[in-house]
Amino acid sequence: MQREAQFYTLFNSKGTKVTLSNAGAAITDIQFLDKHGILQHLVAGFDRVEDYLSAKTKAWNLCLGASVGRVANRISGGGFHLDGQFYALPQNNGMHLHSESCGFQHQIWTVKEQTNNKLIFALEQEAGSCGYPGNIHVSATYTLNEENQLSLVYEATTDATTVLNLCNHAYFNLAGSGSVLDHRLYIPTQKFLETDKQVVPTGKLLDTKTHNKDFSVEARVGDRIGEGLDLAYALEKEHQPLRLFAPETGIEMQVVSNQLAVQVYTPPSFKGLVLRGDNNADFPAICLEMQGYPDAPNRPEFPSIVVQPNEVYRSATTYSFSVIK
Repeated sequence: MQREAQFYTLFNSKGTKVTLSNAGAAITDIQFLDKHGILQHLVAGFDRVEDYLSAKTKAWNLCLGASVGRVANRISGGGFHLDGQFYALPQNNGMHLHSESCGFQHQIWTVKEQTNNKLIFALEQEAGSCGYPGNIHVSATYTLNEENQLSLVYEATTDATTVLNLCNHAYFNLAGSGSVLDHRLYIPTQKFLETDKQVVPTGKLLDTKTHNKDFSVEARVGDRIGEGLDLAYALEKEHQPLRLFAPETGIEMQVVSNQLAVQVYTPPSFKGLVLRGDNNADFPAICLEMQGYPDAPNRPEFPSIVVQPNEVYRSATTYSFSVIK
């Protein structure tokens, strides 16, 4: 089994390159030509693979480009009930976030298959890891095609009823550097999840227009960001395209997924991290985390993330890159 952290590169004939790592089954770099013919780096990341394993990076829990699970986002109340049993989960400041230290993002995955345009990572995790039931077998399949589409498919099976909610946590900047405040964003919904002070959903859905968080009509990110976004938008149905666009480079990214929520997160800075390129601006990136509803195990009114032993969990997302001149 491969246990050393390494980089792997997918490429196509158009000059697009995607760099991945078995450390967290992560997207560490996407290189794409902009409208000026300049090759831009579209996600925040490190140039050295060992930096993804450092204690500081883990402590910040930024999950740079990583595959997050077993359950991405937050679980409140110290754990969750399932089939009449309570499963206690580790807490950090009263919250269970991104599965804490047992998260898939902190594991070294095995490479199962590799070609020029496809890479399959695999991971096994024992029942009881951080309190979760079920032995888990999970795979992450990345594929880059000639149309500059990067697809990511997570599949998982369990031998006991459990909960699963995987997502990718890439930090995008389609301008390659600087701030994302001038990026334009479209999200096809007018509903987002109300949260408390710990960013835990209350169970209510709020209107995006009323709260100046609306991207159902494409809008400049800086006009909606306030002190920063960390919101789950509720999508009405699967496979509705989201759009992110950087006028400076002309690069557009469309995101299509079978997931029913997108967590939009804009870190205020990357202060203290030595990342690739110039990342010293305020709001240097934006995350579009396609996932199930946060805290779903404690919210029966939310779409369920429970997986049975006779099921195959499947989360599929495609990122399509193009240039508008």
